[in-house]
Amino acid sequence: MAKFWTYAEIRTKIQRDTDTEAEEFIRSDELLDLVNEAIDECEAEIHMLGVEENYFLTYADIPVTVGQELLTLPTDIYANKIKNLVYSDGSLVYPVRRLKGPKMYEEIADQQRATNVSDYYRYILINASPGPQTKILLVPKSREASTSNFRLWYLRQANRMVDDSSICDIPDFVHFIINRTIYQIWAKEGHPNQAQAKVKLEESRKLMVDTLNEMVPDGDSEIVMDLSHYYDMN
Repeated sequence: MAKFWTYAEIRTKIQRDTDTEAEEFIRSDELLDLVNEAIDECEAEIHMLGVEENYFLTYADIPVTVGQELLTLPTDIYANKIKNLVYSDGSLVYPVRRLKGPKMYEEIADQQRATNVSDYYRYILINASPGPQTKILLVPKSREASTSNFRLWYLRQANRMVDDSSICDIPDFVHFIINRTIYQIWAKEGHPNQAQAKVKLEESRKLMVDTLNEMVPDGDSEIVMDLSHYYDMN
């Protein structure tokens, strides 16, 4: 089982390897920022190679009230990466599909005026103002009050370091995070170890990318029937 490092363990390892335990050349807040930058890069590599579900797939039940049309996304969602939105009420279970195409705006207008209670819900994402304000626009508006009928499957963000007790939840590549931070420290100082640290960083980067490439799901030959048109006809 992979070891989940705390920030205290990561920080101690970096300071020991750079012999900076007693130095103030790298302030504590600066070191924290460098580690989080390394986590950002590691996270981006995981998403770039399409193996996020092995690390970051999760779900949340989205509460709604009668007449509500704007639903709030989870605060930890990564780049609005929704995998699926599933409606489930008793025996009625179906995917809430995303509206697409040049005529979707007319369809939204039609659906918002519709009174047919059997119409399946659809959605689009909208961002009406600067900042993390992206919302789900539910079409038609919610016909019910519920805390569990809408389940959103999405990709969450990797955990960021805040204090010594923070857990790094990318345990397979914590040494890339450490090596990248060490390189940044030596680069700032112009230290003779900078070149060696760069080599070690690129070795750990290659190991990370090679490992991720091996996790890419390309060997599944099962053909899954696409039944989406049946849902769209309802």
